Amino acid sequence: EIRVSGSLTRHYSPRAKVEIEAQVNKGDGFIALSDIETPTGAIRLAAPESINDYGRVLYSALRSGDTQNLARIVVIPPQGDGLAAAIRDRISRASA
Repeated sequence: EIRVSGSLTRHYSPRAKVEIEAQVNKGDGFIALSDIETPTGAIRLAAPESINDYGRVLYSALRSGDTQNLARIVVIPPQGDGLAAAIRDRISRASA
């Protein structure tokens, strides 16, 4: 059996609850493109400059949330096709 990174249903799911485009509460982790402002009280885990950057830092940002023992991480996925769609798929798997 050949295993491809990202092919498992849950690939990498952090202990923190991952919520997509949810209301951000004080103390929540936050991952979004750099042009999206960090909500008040949120802990910015990643502010990627581009979609390529987003793909590169997503898992380390999720792991950083676990290292900080965050209960919840709110993610604003990138829009678009190609790599952005693949990143949205990874995010939805992480939130499973």
